[in-house]
Formats: sequence, C-alpha cells, structure tokens
Amino acid sequence: MPNRRFRFEAWWVVEESFEPEVKWVWLSTLGNLLHKLEELLMAKERDDENLVELIDTKIQLNLEIEKDERY
Repeated sequence: MPNRRFRFEAWWVVEESFEPEVKWVWLSTLGNLLHKLEELLMAKERDDENLVELIDTKIQLNLEIEKDERY
C-alpha cells in the first residue's frame, strides 16, 4: 500500500454510503482513528461514477447556497 496522507473531503458526508462504510471500517480494522480513516480512503478510490456524483452534489449544494443568499 502506498504511503499517502489522509485528506478528509467534506463531500464524503453527503454520500449515502458514508455512515455504513465508516461503521464497517471502524469495526473491521485495528489501530487509531487516523489509521481507520486511511483504510476507508484506500477502500474507496475515486472513479468516474464517484466524480459524476461529486460534481452533481457540488452543483446542488451551490444552488441551495445561492437560493439561501437571495432570501
């Protein structure tokens, strides 16, 4: 496994699978929190489908922010 720094990305929390995956990693790995989060990161690499979902989510969130700022 390559040595990579863990970088939390806020979009993870809007993924439907976020909570179940975090629970699975938490229960299935040994080590401290950082190690467990790194395991989750390695298990879920970005692919084209994930990037499409990310872009769609960002667009939707930006639309909501703009709507709130108007009112």
